[in-house]
Amino acid sequence: MTSIREKFSPATKKILEEDANTLEGNDVGVYQDSLMNRIAELQEELRALRSRQNSLVPINRFPPEILSKIFIAVGGDRPILRWIQVMHVCQYWRDAGIGCAELWSNVQSRTFRTPGLVGLMLDRSKDSLLSVTFKNSKKRGATIPSELTEVISQTHRLRSLELTDIGGEDNFVRELLEGHSEDALPYLEKLSLVSDNLAEMKFLGPKPIFGGGCPSLKSLEAVSFILNNWMILPLGSSLTNLTIDGRSSDVQLHHPPTNGFIGALSEMKELKHLRIHHFLPYDTPADPTTTPIATLPHLVRLDLMDTIHSVTTFVRSLRFPKTTSPILQIWDRPSQAAFDYLLATLGESWNTVHAYSSGNWPFASTSASRSSRLGIQTLSINNFRSFDRETYRLALNFEFSPKSGHSPLNIDFWDVRAEEPGILFAPVAQHLDMTSIQQLRIVDSDALPEAFWQRFAALKKLNALYFEFSKIHTFLEWMNGDPAFQRLGETQALEVDSSDNGGSVAMTEPATPYFPQLSMLELCEVLVGTGSDSMGDTFFDWLEKRLLLKPLGCPTMQARLRHCESWFDPEDWEEACLMLPDVYVKWVGLGSSDSEDDADDSHDV
Repeated sequence: MTSIREKFSPATKKILEEDANTLEGNDVGVYQDSLMNRIAELQEELRALRSRQNSLVPINRFPPEILSKIFIAVGGDRPILRWIQVMHVCQYWRDAGIGCAELWSNVQSRTFRTPGLVGLMLDRSKDSLLSVTFKNSKKRGATIPSELTEVISQTHRLRSLELTDIGGEDNFVRELLEGHSEDALPYLEKLSLVSDNLAEMKFLGPKPIFGGGCPSLKSLEAVSFILNNWMILPLGSSLTNLTIDGRSSDVQLHHPPTNGFIGALSEMKELKHLRIHHFLPYDTPADPTTTPIATLPHLVRLDLMDTIHSVTTFVRSLRFPKTTSPILQIWDRPSQAAFDYLLATLGESWNTVHAYSSGNWPFASTSASRSSRLGIQTLSINNFRSFDRETYRLALNFEFSPKSGHSPLNIDFWDVRAEEPGILFAPVAQHLDMTSIQQLRIVDSDALPEAFWQRFAALKKLNALYFEFSKIHTFLEWMNGDPAFQRLGETQALEVDSSDNGGSVAMTEPATPYFPQLSMLELCEVLVGTGSDSMGDTFFDWLEKRLLLKPLGCPTMQARLRHCESWFDPEDWEEACLMLPDVYVKWVGLGSSDSEDDADDSHDV
C-alpha cells in the first residue's frame, strides 16, 4: 500500500527527512524556519488552487463590469461598511469591487468614523462623480473631520452634497462652504443644507454658495437657516425642486427682500416642486401693477406657509398651470376680506398658464358659467387642536389628480375658533366652484352654524357626508328643517282635503331638498352639544322624513354609525331600526373595530 508521504512534493519530503531529534543549538531554529517557510509556501499554493476552483463557478465567469453592477445594486443606499462585505467572498469579487470606481463614490457619515477610509474611497473612486452625506456630532466641542474638507474640495466631481447640522455651537456648514464661494460645480445635481438646531438659528452667507455656478443643479434644499439675501443660494435655471423652510415663524425677523428672487424663479422653466415656509418676502411692491411675474409652466406642487399677506403677495407674482397642486398654509388669523383676496389672487394666478389643456378648474370663471367647470369633487374640513400650546394655522390643500382631472380640496384648521369656519367659507363659496362636490368630510370640528350649512344646501351632486369627532347637533337640526319636508307635507294635506271633498287641487312646485343626491352618512365618534339627550331621536326622525322625499328623486339612505353610544341608547336601537326597513344602517359599537363588520355589536337593517 502506497504511503501518503510518497505523494508529498520533493521540497516537503526533503524537510521531513531531517531527524529532528538529532538537532542541537542553532540548528533547531534554522529547522523551524524551514518548516514555517514551507507551510507558507503550501498555504499560498492552496489559495491559488482555491482561487482557480472559484473561477469555475458560473457567477465568477461574469465580466467584472457586470459583477460591479450587481455590487452597486446590492449596496443601494446602504452604508459602505455593509456592502463592502461582498469583497471578502473571494479574490475575484474583491478585484472586481476595488476596480469599480462608482462603488466607492458614495461617501456617507459613517465613512468618516473609520480612519483612512475616506482617502481610500477618494483614491478608488478615481474620476467618478461623488455623492456626499455628512451629519455632524451632537457632542459639544466636536470637531469637523479634516477628510470632509478634502471631500468638499472635489468640486469638479461633486454630484450630490447633503450637510446636516444636528448640534454644536459652530456653524460648520457656513465654514465649510465659505472657502468655495467662487467655485463652479459643473456636475452638482443635489444640494441639501439642513440645521436641526432649532434653539439657535444659524446664518448662511454673506458669501454666495458656489458662486461660480451650478448649471446641473436640480434639487436645492435649505432648512432652518437664516438668509439675508436670496442670491446667497445657487438659484439656477436647471432647478426642478426648490425647498426653503424656516421651520419656525421666529425666522420672520430675517425674511430676505424680494429683490432678485422672482427674477430667479422666472428662469426656472423646469421647476416642478416649490416649497417655501416662513421665508416669503414681507416687503410689498410700491406699485403692484409692476410686480415681476414668474411663470412656472411645469409646476406640479406649490407649498407655501407664512402670513396671509406674504402668501397672497407671493402668489400674485406667480403663474402656474391648472395641473398644479397648491398647498397654502396661513399661521396668522386672517380677516374675511384678507381671505377673500387670497382666493381671488390664487384664482388669477392659477388660471393664467395654459401649458396643459387637460384638467378641470376648481374656480368659478367669469368667462364661462360654473356649470361648464366640473370643479372640486371632494371637500374636507379638519380642525386639529394643539394641546401643548395655542397655535393657529389654516391650510388649503388642492391635490390635483391626473387620473380624474379634479382637484379635491382639504381645508385644515388648527385651534380654530368656533365662528371662523362659517366666516371663512363665505369667500370659499364665492370663489370656488363647488357645484360638483360629491363628498364632504368634517373632522374634529365644533358645531357649524346654520349659515355654514346653508351655503352647501344646493349641492346637487353631494352623495356622501362624513363626520369624525365632530359636533353634529346643529347639522341634524338644520336638516330636519329642510323646507322640502314642510312643502311635501302641505301638498299631501291638500291632496287629502281635495279627495275628501271630491275636488281637485293645484299642485305646488316642490322645494328642492337639501343635498338631493345624498345617499351615505357616516358618523364616527361624533360629539353632542345642546339637546344631546334627544340626538338619537332627532337622527332617526330625519331618516324617517328623508324616506318621504323618494318621489323627488332622493336615493335610499345608507347610514354608518361608529362608536356613537354617547348620544344614543343601545337598548332602543333595534326598535328604531325596525321602524325604517328601507334604510340601510350599520352600527359599530365600542367593543369592535372598524373592520369588524360581522361583530356582535354591528347591526344591519
